[in-house]
Amino acid sequence: MNNVDKVMASAAEAVADIPEGASLAVGGFGLCGIPTVLIDALHAQGADGLRVVSNKAAWTARASASCWRPVESPE
Repeated sequence: MNNVDKVMASAAEAVADIPEGASLAVGGFGLCGIPTVLIDALHAQGADGLRVVSNKAAWTARASASCWRPVESPE
């Protein structure tokens, strides 16, 4: 079995290949688990039209602070 090194040197490197219109699932646990560094790196990277799925309402607040607009879930 080959091990794959998934460690990146920076958050910017981790999000560099995320294209416009991508769908992302973002984890976390409460306010302390929000991946703020990755959110900021995505914002700086400039990809537009991202659909981000998270089960944390607090993440939406942070994402809104990064100039993203939350999208309501379809019923």
